[in-house]
This record gives sequence, C-alpha cells and structure tokens, in this order.
Amino acid sequence: MSIVHHPDPSNLMCYAAGSLPEPLAAVVACHVSVCPACRRDIAMLEIAGADLVSSLAGVEMRGEAPRLVAGLGATADAPAAKDAARHTKAEMDKKRSVDVPAPLVSLVGPRLDQIAWKYLAPGVRHYPLPLSKGAQGDLRLLKVAAGLRMPEHGHGGAEMTMLLAGAYTDAFGRFATGDVSDLDTDSEHQPIADPDEGCICLFATLAPSHYKSPLARLMQRFTGL
Repeated sequence: MSIVHHPDPSNLMCYAAGSLPEPLAAVVACHVSVCPACRRDIAMLEIAGADLVSSLAGVEMRGEAPRLVAGLGATADAPAAKDAARHTKAEMDKKRSVDVPAPLVSLVGPRLDQIAWKYLAPGVRHYPLPLSKGAQGDLRLLKVAAGLRMPEHGHGGAEMTMLLAGAYTDAFGRFATGDVSDLDTDSEHQPIADPDEGCICLFATLAPSHYKSPLARLMQRFTGL
C-alpha cells in the first residue's frame, strides 16, 4: 500500500491529545492502523505531550507515554505495525483475508464484500456506523459506483474521508487505498469515482455539506449528507 495523502498535522495532534471529535478520530484511527508514518508521528506527539504534562505538574513520568485511544479502539500498536516474521503462516493467511481496518472489524466484520450495504442514492450505497450518545457529526461507509461523479459541494464543517478500496479523483488529487482527504469549511470539491473500480470510503463529517445543485440539495433531505 502506497499512501500519499495523510490527515492534517493539526488533526494528528488533536488525535494524540484525545480531543479530536469522534467521527474524525475514527477515520484517523483507521488510517493509523495502516500507516507507519502517522503511527510514528502520533507516538512522538504522545511522548512530547507526556513530557509537557510532567514538566507542568512537576513530577517525573517513567516509561513510555500512554497510548491515547481515540474512536473505535485503535492503538498505535495496530497489527499492521508488527513484524510479519513474528506471525505463523496461519496468522498471516488470516490477516490476508481481512481488508477492513482493524478498528472497524468489530462493527462490520473483516471483509468489505460481506457488508450489508443499504441504498442511499443512485450509484451510492452506505452503511451507517454508530457514535457515542451526544457525539457531533456523522460516520458511515460509502460504496460509490465506478465513474460516478458526486455532486459538487462545500462543507458546513470538517470532513474526513479514508479510501478503503478503489480510488477517486477531485481538485486535490487522486486518493487511493489508505489515503485520507482532510477538508475544512473553505474547501470545495467534486469527487469522481475510479472509472474501473469505483471506491469504498470511510466518511466522517461534523456538519452537512453545502451542495451547489438544486437536485443535490433536494436529495440531501433523504441522505442527510
């Protein structure tokens, strides 16, 4: 997996501090489970944060900084980070049979092709994911048909999307498996799913999108996105 796009550093910092809103934290947790670079960054941020707390409190903290868990129970020590040589052949075969990020497996199972997708709009299926009571925003899986152009839109709040399979292209580049699109309220785009594979995404937003098309705004009443 060659990951090109990562969460914004400010959001990695908030994730390490445990202050990132739950839907966004879930996306970061899934990305971290497959991205060694971001795991290292978060580990460094946690250690720096622990040192800062220690200095402010005037006490010594021994050992490694605690792993801050955000959204759906991911940790910096996810299975993807381990040395494959430590696994038995059976364990490796089992790992290859999983294409859902580790933090999501308990919610949707290990295989994307076994998810009970629900109709959302023409060419789009979804699978809503639960959030804690009172949590702000929306979290769901989206499956978009090959070549489909999503409606052009801006954002009423932060939006974060991780590609789980396939790819899409928008004004910010091409996003493939493992990549994260991390957008704020100043960003506008129109994702176009890969013409051959389409795409499957983990999608999180803190507020509904702002669609330019009247038809898309009408559909929003039913989709909630």
